[in-house]
Amino acid sequence: MRFKQVSLSIVLFTVLMGCANPSDSEQLGQDGQTASDGLSANDPSKEQTSSEKSDKSEDAEMTGVEQIDDQEDGQGMTKEWIAAAERGETDKVLAMQQQGININATDERGRTAILAATHGNKPDTVAALIREGADLNLRDQRSDNPLLYAGAEGMPEIVKLMVEAGASTTLTNRFGGTALIPAADRGHVEIVEYLLTHSDVNIDHINNLGWTALLEAVILGDGGDRHTQIVNLLVEHGADVNLADGEGVSPLTHAKSRNYTEMIAILENAGAK
Repeated sequence: MRFKQVSLSIVLFTVLMGCANPSDSEQLGQDGQTASDGLSANDPSKEQTSSEKSDKSEDAEMTGVEQIDDQEDGQGMTKEWIAAAERGETDKVLAMQQQGININATDERGRTAILAATHGNKPDTVAALIREGADLNLRDQRSDNPLLYAGAEGMPEIVKLMVEAGASTTLTNRFGGTALIPAADRGHVEIVEYLLTHSDVNIDHINNLGWTALLEAVILGDGGDRHTQIVNLLVEHGADVNLADGEGVSPLTHAKSRNYTEMIAILENAGAK
C-alpha cells in the first residue's frame, strides 16, 4: 500500500511538471541575457573606448588635411616670394623672408630667390639677398646659378656682386663651362675683363665641347671688335694660345679658317702655331 502511494506521488509530480508553461525556462534565459546586455550597455568604459577610437580617427583625418593645407600654403608663399624677387620687389622679398621662408627655397624650376632676381636683372634685390645670407652657388635644373647666368647674359653688375661675395668660379653650366667661357663667346668684354682681373677663374678651363674661352671667342665670335678685344684680353692674361680643341685644331687655325685678320695677328704675336 505504501508502495502504491509513493508511485502515485511520482506520477502526480510528473503530470504537474508537464503542465507547466514551457516558455518559463526560455523567459529565464531571456531575462538573463537582458540583464547581461544591460550591464554592457551601462558600462561607461566600453562606450568611452568606442568614442575615443572615433575621435582619434577624426583627429588623424583633420591632421592630414591640415598638413596638406600647410604644405600648399607654404608652396604658394614660396612661389610668390621667388616671383617678387624676379620682379625686383626688394622690400616685399625682405618682409616675406622675415616671416620664416627658407632663403634658399626653390620653385618648380629649381630657382632660388637670388637666381630669380638675377633672371630679372635686379641687382638691388640680389644684393639684399646676399646680405641676408642666400647661398650664391646653388644651381637650378639647367645648372645655372647667379654667376653663371649673369656671366652668360651680360649682367656685369651682378657678376661683380657675386665675385665680391665669394661665389665659386669653378662651378660649371650645363655645357661644362665656367662663367668666363660664355661671356667670351657672347662678346661681353666688361665681364671677361672683370673675371680675369678680380677672380680666380681658370682661364684655360675646357668645357664639354672641348673648348676654352679663347677657342670659343674665335669659333663662336664674329671676328668683330668685341670678340677681338676679348681674344686680346685672354692672351694678355696668359691664356694658352696653342691649346687645341678636341679634334686638335688650334685657335690660330680656327682664326685663319675664318679670315679673322686681327685675331690672327694677336695670336701669332703671342707665339700661336
